[in-house]
Amino acid sequence: MICLDDSYSLKTENGNISSEQSLVNMLSALFDPNLKAEEKKNILKNDFSLQLTREASKEVEEMCNLSYGFLDKGIEKGIEKGRAAGKAEGIIIGAISAVAGLCDNREAFFDMLKKTGYTEADCHKLFAEHPEIMPDYLKTNDPKGF
Repeated sequence: MICLDDSYSLKTENGNISSEQSLVNMLSALFDPNLKAEEKKNILKNDFSLQLTREASKEVEEMCNLSYGFLDKGIEKGIEKGRAAGKAEGIIIGAISAVAGLCDNREAFFDMLKKTGYTEADCHKLFAEHPEIMPDYLKTNDPKGF
């Protein structure tokens, strides 16, 4: 286990940083995903005057793996959210496309659309992002849209 007491502080040109700030700096270095384990060990040795035992060196490597684990978890959650959003959009596209395929005019489309729970605003957004799925009977020369 790596422990800090009041005697460990990062030296600067202006003097010492408080042990609390030093601890924050140390933790920032330990959990920085851009630094390799060897770089982190050098920072601990050179900036914090810590001589690492084999056990402490192993712990630093485990912390490196932990920071990569945090990064991987964050990426995984982002991918999951993206997939969920994509599925939701796919459902909306499917529903509105189905309604569009069942209708042959603007009035019938919006009447049926109301029954699905989707709004005209949903359609505007969807057709702006995916103009290829807009049925011909909704296309207009009006710059405000259909």
